[in-house]
Amino acid sequence: MLLAKRLPARLGKVLHFAPEPCMTKWLASLTDDYHTADLLLPTVMHKEDICNMSFADNTFDLVWCSHILEHVADDHKAMREIRRVLKPNGLAVIQVPVWGARTSDEPLNTPEERVLKYFQEDHVRRYGADIENRLRAADLALETLRLGDLDLHVVLRHGLSDLCGSDVFLTSKAVA
Repeated sequence: MLLAKRLPARLGKVLHFAPEPCMTKWLASLTDDYHTADLLLPTVMHKEDICNMSFADNTFDLVWCSHILEHVADDHKAMREIRRVLKPNGLAVIQVPVWGARTSDEPLNTPEERVLKYFQEDHVRRYGADIENRLRAADLALETLRLGDLDLHVVLRHGLSDLCGSDVFLTSKAVA
């Protein structure tokens, strides 16, 4: 299922974490209630720690979180927070770089060590295919879009990176 087919023509409340300029205009065009958030970016509407958001439970119809979790010390907590602020029928779009089968998140002390191990000095982990298990452990239902299976036009239109195996994870609150 393509991402565009998964989203309704108009959305309710949207949260775009660490907003990428290439995505802002498109996401904002889908709603009259568009919100940006980040802990460090000075141009966002809300200064928010993704591990401890101030938003009420069940607030957002869509949470867009692209290439954030590999920078966050406690990704399990961040995933649970995404689930908490997501409405019961909402959708969270999550993207991280994926390398290999298993996630590596051993603590490294220097930017040089992180570049060697995680390929970027501000990354605190290198995700593997087991990211799917981590998302499910946060009680998120999951559908994975493999970028290699998508039309290049779709990848470019939605600002999806096909570098380093960055699949797109469509998540929602798991139903018991």
